[in-house]
Amino acid sequence: MYRQQMVTRSHLQLVHTDSDTHASVRARLLASAVRQPEVIERALALAEQAYKAHTGPAGEPVMEHALAVAQTLSDLKLDADALAAALLFAAYEASPDSARAIREKFSAGVADLCDGVVRMAQIGALSQREQPSQK
Repeated sequence: MYRQQMVTRSHLQLVHTDSDTHASVRARLLASAVRQPEVIERALALAEQAYKAHTGPAGEPVMEHALAVAQTLSDLKLDADALAAALLFAAYEASPDSARAIREKFSAGVADLCDGVVRMAQIGALSQREQPSQK
């Protein structure tokens, strides 16, 4: 009998240790993209350029967050387009020019995935804002 196994957050390594350097995460991402490593290479190059010295709202370097998200998706065996979108969604969101460049340099699939991530974040922000405060 076939038993379906669900992947839960507890099964994933969501936070990488300090020993995980950009180089080691980069190497793991490239190794996981067996079919299209060039897509990952181009996404990494663009992300590294776009996120230099940028930090997120919590003070975490944007590149570190993007690498952690991409590594989690790689652990789930997602394809190169999904990994590229994980690396590039913050750049996609930054400006219409960045979004256009990602669509041109990669594919409509990568751009659409980035757009979906941005929209989901917007929905999440709206739903958090609309929740009544609990007292």
